[in-house]
Amino acid sequence: MMRQIMMLTVAVLACHAAVCLEPALTTGLAVHVDEVVGTTTIDSVDVELRRATGADVLKLAQRVELKWRGQGSDIRSLHDDTWQLRSRLHHGFSEVVQWRVVAGKPELLWSRLAVNRAASLSKVASIELPPQCTWGRTVAGSERTGEFLQRTAYCSLPTAGLVSQLHAHLEVRGWKVRSADAHGMLLARGNTTALLSISAAQASDSSWLVWLTVDPPRRHDP
Repeated sequence: MMRQIMMLTVAVLACHAAVCLEPALTTGLAVHVDEVVGTTTIDSVDVELRRATGADVLKLAQRVELKWRGQGSDIRSLHDDTWQLRSRLHHGFSEVVQWRVVAGKPELLWSRLAVNRAASLSKVASIELPPQCTWGRTVAGSERTGEFLQRTAYCSLPTAGLVSQLHAHLEVRGWKVRSADAHGMLLARGNTTALLSISAAQASDSSWLVWLTVDPPRRHDP
């Protein structure tokens, strides 16, 4: 499950391979497309995602881009030190393909988001922020091993002051701090585990915050 959560920090599960990466795109290529069981939302909108690995990941990315161009799509290209990314809007969907090579192992992520289709609201994270902070994107999902919720926020506070304020706030509300340092803390409350991560923003005396909770799978009575 933690691998799924880490993937969601760079892209945005649950679709059939025939819909996401159809056989015409993978035929003859040395790639493996993961089967992922679960659901994911971003800002309460359902997301589909697929992960491919193997020696021919770059060729797969090239096939996807050629298909998009053949459909007349306007493609946006982005890259940083790790990822190459292509995105488009097509028939009401925002679609992204991105790939990288880490320690000699190629990896590709494909995602699709219905831009005008809202799903049910996800649960709200059990944390209140100082007034200098503003919540941003919410990623929520579930799979066989449990459920997770990740929220990001931007705060007009330095990291040191933010950590100390939240430390006191969370303890009062029943969170037990397992470990803590200048960049965040690991907490638990009942069966829920939480990770609070804080990093300095480019603007002086400002911070980025990530709040991640993981719950065990729900039991369903027979």
